[in-house]
Amino acid sequence: MTPRELAALLGRLRASQETGAAFALADEIRDSLHRATWLDKRTFANIESTFRDRAVPFRIEWKPAALGVGETYLLVHDVQDGRAHVGRLRVTDRPLTWSRLPDPALHEARRAMRGLLTVVAKACRRLPFHPDELDFEHSLPGDPQIDGPSLGLAACVAMLSRALGQVPSPLVAGTAAVRNDGTLAIVGNVPAKTRALADQWPQARRLLVAAEQERDFTAAVDIVECVTLEDAFIAFELDLGGLASSHLEDHVSRVGDFERQNRLAHSSDEWRRLSLAAWASAQALRDADPETARKACSWSALFALHSGDAECATDILRRLDPPVSIATAPDLWHAIIRASAAIDIDPAAAVGAARDALNACDALGDQGRDLLGYALGTYGRALLHVSRAIDALEPLSAAVEHHARNLPREEARSRVYYATALRRAGRPEDALEVAKEGLRLVRNVYPDWAVSQTTSLFLHLEIGRVLLALGRPDEAMAAFDVARAGQRRDHDYPRLSAIRGIAEAARRLGDSRREREAVESILRVAGETTGTIQRVAAIGVGEALLRGPLDGGPTQRELVDTWSRIFELAPDPGSVARLAECLVY
Repeated sequence: MTPRELAALLGRLRASQETGAAFALADEIRDSLHRATWLDKRTFANIESTFRDRAVPFRIEWKPAALGVGETYLLVHDVQDGRAHVGRLRVTDRPLTWSRLPDPALHEARRAMRGLLTVVAKACRRLPFHPDELDFEHSLPGDPQIDGPSLGLAACVAMLSRALGQVPSPLVAGTAAVRNDGTLAIVGNVPAKTRALADQWPQARRLLVAAEQERDFTAAVDIVECVTLEDAFIAFELDLGGLASSHLEDHVSRVGDFERQNRLAHSSDEWRRLSLAAWASAQALRDADPETARKACSWSALFALHSGDAECATDILRRLDPPVSIATAPDLWHAIIRASAAIDIDPAAAVGAARDALNACDALGDQGRDLLGYALGTYGRALLHVSRAIDALEPLSAAVEHHARNLPREEARSRVYYATALRRAGRPEDALEVAKEGLRLVRNVYPDWAVSQTTSLFLHLEIGRVLLALGRPDEAMAAFDVARAGQRRDHDYPRLSAIRGIAEAARRLGDSRREREAVESILRVAGETTGTIQRVAAIGVGEALLRGPLDGGPTQRELVDTWSRIFELAPDPGSVARLAECLVY
C-alpha cells in the first residue's frame, strides 16, 4: 500500500458514521501496516491518533522496517505546506509500488547520474546497468512538491546500492546536490530537514551534507560534512570496489564509435544515454588520455543538445577550458559545439561564437575544410535565432554547397535549415523547392546513410510549414503526419513540432477533434519536460492561444497558466509572436 492509499483509508475512517464500517476499515488499515515498509514514526503516530479518536483498538507498536537494496532516506522541504518531510527513495526496474518521482525531480535525479558516473569511472569501475534504465519511486507522505536538486545525493546512494546489491547504512541519511564532477553542493532548509529526520526516522542519527553547507543552526542529528560522493559512499558503507572493473581501452574504443552514433536515428532518451556514456568515458580517460577525454566531453555535450537539454550541454562545456586559440581541427569542432549549445541559451552570444569558428576554418586551411559546412550551418542557425533570417541565407546556402561537394550525406540536412531561412525571409516557394530537393536526395541518392532517417523527418516538418505558409493546409497535414509517425514519443523532436503543425493545419481545415488532440499532447509535453523541449511545447501553447478558444479540450486558462509558468511572461500576441520568431524549432 502506498502512503496515498493509506491516507485515503484514514480519511474514510475519520468520516465513517457507522461503527461496523469503522471497525472494518480499521482492520484493513492494521493489516496494511504490516506491509508498509515505508511507514515512519510521525505517520504512525497520526494513524494511532485517528484510531484513538474513533475509539477503535490499535495495539500495534511501531518498528522501523529495514532498508532494502536500492533504498535510502529522502529529505525534502515542500514549498506548498512549508514543512520538511522524510520518506524513502527507491531505485527499481520493477512495476512501481510507491509513488513515482514527478518529472522535475526525475530530471534532477538524472542530472545527478553524471556525478555518479564520474566517481565510478575514475575508480575504473562500471555499473551493471545503464542509469537511465531504472526508475525512481518515493514514499513521502501526502503529495509534496519535489523539484529541487537536493535529492541528488539520495539518488546516487540508491543507484550505487542497487548496483552493488548492498543495503546502505540505515543509520545515515543525506541531503546535498551533486555536481557533474562528483562533488557535493549546498541545498536549502537543512535545519527543518534535520528536525524532520529525528521526528520521523529516529534510528538515522547522522545526516550527510556538503562541506560548503552553512552550519548556523543547532542540528537535531549529527551532521557529517562531505566534499565528494566518494566520501559520502564511505559513510553509507558502500564500497565502489565491489563494482566490476572497466578498462581504459574500452573507453577509447567507445569514443571512436561516437561519430558513427551521431549519424544514427535516436530518440531523445537514447541521445541522453549516449551523452551519459560519453561523459563516463571522458572522466575515465581524463588523466590517462586527455586528448581523447576532451573529444568524449565534446560528444557528451553534442548528444545532450540532440536530446534537447541545452542547459546540460552548456554545463558540460563550462567544465572544459575553451582553447586559447582554435589551432587544430579538434579545437574547431569543440568551438562549433560550444556555439551550437549557446544557441538555446544565449543566441546573441552564439552568433559571435559561431562567427569566430567560421573565421578559424579559413585560418586552419585543409584542417578546417571538413568542418566548414558545420561552422556555416551553426552560424546560419544562430542568426535565425536572433530573427535575422535574411542574413542567415548566405551562410546556410554556402553550407548546402559545401556539403554537396565535400560531405554529400550532410547536404539534405543542410537543406532543412536553408529552407527554414527562406520561409522566414518571405520566400516560401523557394523554400519548398529546396526542401523537396533534400527529400529527393534522401530517397534516391543517399537512402543507405543512417543520418537520412531523421533528416527525412525534419524535411517533412519543414515542407509542412512551407505548405501552411502557401495556404495549402491539407497537403501540410499530410507532411506533418509523416514527420509525426517517424518517432514514438511526443517529446521527441521533430515529432513535437509536427504536432504543433497538425494543430494549426487542423484549425484551418475545421477539424476540431484533431486540433484538440494535438493541443492536449503539446500541453502534456510542456508539463512533463524541461529545457529546450519544454520551450518548444510552450511555443505550441502560445500558438494555440493566438488561434483562439478550442472546441472542447484544454481551456484558455490552462493554456495561459502553462505559458506564463514557463516563460514568466503574459501571453499577449506580441510576446508570443516575438518568442516564436526567435525560438526557431
